[in-house]
Amino acid sequence: MSNTKAHPVSSPAVSRQTHRLWGVALLLSSCSVDRREVEAPSPDGGGGSSATGGTLATGGASASGGVSGAGGASGAGGTLGSGGSAGSAVGGASGTGGTTPDAGCVPVEQAVAETVAPVDVVWAIDEAPSKNQNALTTVQWSMNNLFQKLNHFPIDLRFVALHTPAFCAAPPLTTGASCPGANPPTYNPLTVPVVGAQLLQMVLDNFSSFEGYLRPNAVARALVFVADDNSSLGATSFVTEWLKKGKTPPNSGWIYAALVAQSTCSGSTVGSEYTSLIGTYGGVLGDVCPAFQSVSQDPDGFIAKLANAINYAPGIGCYWVIPNPPAGFDKKLVQVASKSQSLQYVSSSSSCGTDTAWYFDDPKAPTKIVACPALCKQVRDKALPGAIALTFLCQ
Repeated sequence: MSNTKAHPVSSPAVSRQTHRLWGVALLLSSCSVDRREVEAPSPDGGGGSSATGGTLATGGASASGGVSGAGGASGAGGTLGSGGSAGSAVGGASGTGGTTPDAGCVPVEQAVAETVAPVDVVWAIDEAPSKNQNALTTVQWSMNNLFQKLNHFPIDLRFVALHTPAFCAAPPLTTGASCPGANPPTYNPLTVPVVGAQLLQMVLDNFSSFEGYLRPNAVARALVFVADDNSSLGATSFVTEWLKKGKTPPNSGWIYAALVAQSTCSGSTVGSEYTSLIGTYGGVLGDVCPAFQSVSQDPDGFIAKLANAINYAPGIGCYWVIPNPPAGFDKKLVQVASKSQSLQYVSSSSSCGTDTAWYFDDPKAPTKIVACPALCKQVRDKALPGAIALTFLCQ
């Protein structure tokens, strides 16, 4: 078996190709390290450092004399190898001793899955769907569509819905046994009296009723409005009060989304305050008007855009926890690869660019392998048919 020299990630000599990604199962290669000092041969070369001996590597290819001792960094005598190719012996500071890796590496496999991220979505729906059957069916289908889109990814999804008694979600999101069709912990409906112009105020007034459904460990949250009227409460006033209750800054944990009237259709009023909210604080904006004309599971492409915003939220990265390595191994010495393509290691997220690469969450004390955006997209789009594999390398 040939020996491969492994370099720490922090070393300039590290090749990016050394770190590769092979997809959802983790392969750990273990290798015992035999540390022992060897007696140096008598110095017979001049020059070099103050070292008085070389390093004896066993298990290498038969070699006599090794590297010339004249002027070498190891001082006199160079390296003496016997049998097989030269090992990667590391000498001490004085050059009088070294470490000889064991040539026998035994692979140790351990399966791991991509980390599942808790995500909470709050729906605030005015009475618009109850006015029109097309709109009702569209909202029902849209909720199921969003759930199904996100359920394909490693996301633990929870819906909370605030709506009038006249609204009912539909299976498979709900049980379908009764209206409003609670299906805990996935779907949690709360019936509240909602008048379109009061929708934003209603969310604030009922926060204590649904606060208990919001998980402290959720890495991303979305607040989705569905309305055919403008809000009597201004966007800035709403966000100011919302942050006092939700205690989460915008764009740091909450994704705002609004499916509202963009024109006067079917007696609706243009939702300018919702448009202002999305324009100021970021999020997804869609037009509810087409829902009054025909049934759709993705009116105005709203659900696809919302699913994308949640899927690529800052808190939801494609990452894999690095398990504790076997004794004698280092988490910084790993090789990551994809079964379908070669990937590369980069030093940080700022170095990702458009490369399908990966980096450590903390280069000095890594706990996770994190995919760069381009690689994460391939994982999310299921463009990597192979699993992910991680190999600990011998020191």
